[in-house]
Amino acid sequence: MTPVAGWVREPGPGFPLFLNPPFHMELQIDDVSKTYGDGTEAVRDVSLTVSEGLIGLLGPNGAGKSTLMRLIATITTPTAGTLRWNGTDIVDRPVAMRRTLGYLPQDFGVYPELTAEEFLHYMAALKGVPGGAARPRIDTLLETARLEEARGRRLGGFSGGMIQRVGIACALLNDPDLLVADEPTVGLDPEERARFRALLTDLAEERVVLLSTHIVSDVEATASRLAIMHDGRLAATAAPEALIDRVRDRVWEWVVGHDELGRVRDAYRVTKATRGPGGVRVHAVAEQPPSAEATPAEPTLEDAYLSLLSGPTSPR
Repeated sequence: MTPVAGWVREPGPGFPLFLNPPFHMELQIDDVSKTYGDGTEAVRDVSLTVSEGLIGLLGPNGAGKSTLMRLIATITTPTAGTLRWNGTDIVDRPVAMRRTLGYLPQDFGVYPELTAEEFLHYMAALKGVPGGAARPRIDTLLETARLEEARGRRLGGFSGGMIQRVGIACALLNDPDLLVADEPTVGLDPEERARFRALLTDLAEERVVLLSTHIVSDVEATASRLAIMHDGRLAATAAPEALIDRVRDRVWEWVVGHDELGRVRDAYRVTKATRGPGGVRVHAVAEQPPSAEATPAEPTLEDAYLSLLSGPTSPR
């Protein structure tokens, strides 16, 4: 993998190392589209306003999430539309965004011959963090990422989850006002995933955190607002509770025979199926009871999400 170069701050008099977040922080995306040279429309007419807190960008692989993240991080430019951070056009003035941005890309690369501590010092230098300030900051981040005992180990011997935690630490080096994390829990075990979600929740109290993921559990307990992408477009934006309310009274459970499951999946929006000795307990979204034996079930965010991606919830 190619190492992430990071953003170079422009040091000089009056340029603070760690800024206190402004009174109000806002990322405004207006009618943004991105079409690649081969004609692929990765993002189409996306409009979204994001302010303080943790916002979950949820969607399946290939929905356009990573492209939108790269646009926000000023790695690529939109084909159409505008992006503004606190009123500043970040396409015309990308440095204004890069100074205050923490970005963890989906594919994070490192120099395998460096230790974790050496790599973080290298990244801090690229970001323009003075050496005297870098050391205590790196000490804190190694503790935050649970890498204290591995600080002197070479990155070439790290597991995928440990590499991802190094990436998390790198994204926080400049104490960003806007933290953009693209599929950050990939490679993390359940305990690490839960710890990272808790960390993001804490960070979102004083900054904007934009978390991209295809895993509903990554955002259902942490995000104050969700933006759901599908086929390059924004399918919905709402609080998790509001999305769940959209399918309330349309979620059912019943038991079918093992040999009936395929037919039921073809006919209804099945969101969960649990096999047991007496058959398969099916959890599905439908406008009307799909069976005389079906009983109302408590809706989940997974129900609402899959229903949005799939379209109508009546029998197919």
